[in-house]
Amino acid sequence: MNYIYSRKIIFSLSIIILIAALLRITFLSEVPGGFNCDEALNGYEAYSILETSRDRYGKLLPLFTRAFNSYRPTLYIFAAIPSVKIFGLNEFGVRFPSAFFGVLTVWMVFLIVKHVFSPKWALISAFMLAINPWHIHFSRSAYEASLLPFLFCLGYWLFLKSFKKPTYLIFSAIFFSMSLNTYHAARVFVPLFLMGLIIIYKKHIIDNFKQSIAAFIAFNTIFIPIFKFWISPQGMARASQVGIETSLSKIIINYISFFNPKYLFWDGFEDLSLNPVGIGCFYYFEFVTIGLCALFLAKRGNKNQKTLLFWLFLYPIPAALVDTVNPLRTLAGAPIFAILSGCGVAIIKNYLEAILNRSAFKLACIFLVSFMMSGFTYFFTHYYTNYPPEALFSWKYGLREAIQYAENHSYSCVIMSSDRNSNCYAIHDFISHVPFYTQYPPEKYQRSPISPLVGDSQANIYSLGKYSLASIENQTKLNERCLYIIRPDELITLDSKGYAWKEVYAIEDNRNITYFKLVEIYDLS
Repeated sequence: MNYIYSRKIIFSLSIIILIAALLRITFLSEVPGGFNCDEALNGYEAYSILETSRDRYGKLLPLFTRAFNSYRPTLYIFAAIPSVKIFGLNEFGVRFPSAFFGVLTVWMVFLIVKHVFSPKWALISAFMLAINPWHIHFSRSAYEASLLPFLFCLGYWLFLKSFKKPTYLIFSAIFFSMSLNTYHAARVFVPLFLMGLIIIYKKHIIDNFKQSIAAFIAFNTIFIPIFKFWISPQGMARASQVGIETSLSKIIINYISFFNPKYLFWDGFEDLSLNPVGIGCFYYFEFVTIGLCALFLAKRGNKNQKTLLFWLFLYPIPAALVDTVNPLRTLAGAPIFAILSGCGVAIIKNYLEAILNRSAFKLACIFLVSFMMSGFTYFFTHYYTNYPPEALFSWKYGLREAIQYAENHSYSCVIMSSDRNSNCYAIHDFISHVPFYTQYPPEKYQRSPISPLVGDSQANIYSLGKYSLASIENQTKLNERCLYIIRPDELITLDSKGYAWKEVYAIEDNRNITYFKLVEIYDLS
């Protein structure tokens, strides 16, 4: 590669990285609107470890934390510690690692495609991931799964580099094993992919026996402690919660659903916390580019290129063992689709360049780029303007405002209702948002941690400082000295119990939809 050519590639990649950063970091605290219980929990765990070296349950530098009784991996929590230290315990500080590693994943895609195809094709694939709706969305939310694509891509790229320098096998093994501690789905996806690499590239592994043994040792140094936890009762808790499908026919049906064009390109997923409704994981035109590249690789690809199809084949398996389409559980698939789409665009470009004269080729490129950008413009407009207000309830909008109001006023007692139910149970909201927004001292929480069990929260009253979680419906006598944080439809419960109430603050969006009412109560009897 000559110097001028290299400068052009570096400049183009820098622009793509900048675009990826702007799409992932701009308005990070506001889009998505609100802050759900998983994000708040990850943030407070990071704050607790930062302050005390222990999670909220008192475990010293844990590989896994109890969370909502799902015992989630802690790699994202540790990644959030520096940003919480720098930016503070707030939405931006907790979401920043996801955005940061999302941008780095774009770079990783460039490096992989550059190695497997060419620098020009690599630029197109990196750009496709930079503007990908699926990847943008999860790069803007503090889910632990957001680290999986980056670490997996890094491990895979280092493996590809090992053909020139076998020592890279060791580093590849380290990052592959680290990716296992990002998200539950990695337990299935990463080992299956590694077994495939060993079979496909067995000659390379045998020829570099010393480096392979060192890589095996490095991998297991990280993997064995993780695996020991996986097979423990706590490690199996998440599988028990979601349920593992045992019917082969049902697993196959689930698997096929992840390749449904309606899900991938048109409607997306119905859960507003995981996907804007009416926005697919990819743009309409990518139905052609992804399919074209997949066919090209199947017919004409070399071993490295066909391994990409193995990645595509494996991506739905962990989620298919549980349910049908879910973009969070299959996030490791986002880079491979972007790679295929970028290569499909490059194939079309090369074909048009070969059959058209220069002027016609330029016109064709202008038309194709305009068509592609129209899809991006629609997504950009919808995601950053329409989606935030549409999804406020799913993202737990209003809890920050309610808690901040209570903190800024001289109430000695604040009660949150445990009667309501949503995508986060009331107990989960309470043990995540209250300590997060009040910056409750972690050492105090560790001395008296609150059970996250949903069943217990229906009958018990939990307290955290001046805040309590209680069932208004089940209480025979309500405390008139307290501020009550309730949903609007719960006012009827106060009326039925013979209490008058005075609204002191209502949390509404710009469409005048009310999410919480903060009220004082008076006994009329």
